[in-house]
Amino acid sequence: MTFDVVSDTFSGSISFNLGGGALFTKAGASDVEIVTGYDEWTDLASWLSHHPPVFYAADKSSFIGVNLIAAAADVVTQLRDGDADALAWDNCKIDMEFGPDQPDGRLTVHQGLERHLCASDDLIALVYDHRSGEAADYIAFVQNPDGSLIVRLYHCKGAGGAPSGRRVGDVYEVSGQMLKSIAFCDAAVLTQHVEHRINPGHHRNPSRFVKGDFNAMKRALETTPPTGLTFEIFGVQPGISRAAVDAHLADLMVYGLDYAQRGGAAKAQRLTSA
Repeated sequence: MTFDVVSDTFSGSISFNLGGGALFTKAGASDVEIVTGYDEWTDLASWLSHHPPVFYAADKSSFIGVNLIAAAADVVTQLRDGDADALAWDNCKIDMEFGPDQPDGRLTVHQGLERHLCASDDLIALVYDHRSGEAADYIAFVQNPDGSLIVRLYHCKGAGGAPSGRRVGDVYEVSGQMLKSIAFCDAAVLTQHVEHRINPGHHRNPSRFVKGDFNAMKRALETTPPTGLTFEIFGVQPGISRAAVDAHLADLMVYGLDYAQRGGAAKAQRLTSA
């Protein structure tokens, strides 16, 4: 299978190989290089071989690299305990995901979530990473009394209208964001990502710490044993009414949660309206 890669500055072809050897190889004469870090480049074929895309079929089966993941045998008709938790969005303009302070004093979805997260006594660091290439809109580091550490990645979506149980498009969008953040469920990967993203020398509008700082975050990750470190992924969707979710939407919501947990998250959950 061959893919054509075209842009304003280069064009070329990449071959997808299932017969052994490198998963992706250059098929044409032109080299395609991508940025993998600050002043770091690699050829596209090598990058794709180490970070293969996920292909989805209509029956919910998928494959990544040479691994086929079969579709779930059961269809979920209602949300299970723990799949979704309803938050109070009092004084929030839930159809505005982010933006400046509102004249009427209401909060955006990001501001409402940030206030909710900062109310936790166990929160030692909170990163706001909302922009292209993000690990999540918010990354929270919670230290439990027993010394264990929970890293929570939150992806937000503003409501398209009054909360309902049939926002299929919103579920697809947030599910995709949740699945992408699986790659950051690793202490070393996340540390490197945050260090790069908060550097003002690398970014015009760098990510920032809402609470704590990089040293506190890094120290917590480095001193917590692997058995005491867990990652959790959340899709924040006040436009979905938990009580009104129908069978079709429930199946889509749960599928995304299960996939995130199979990918490495200890917990995946939707945060919705009541």
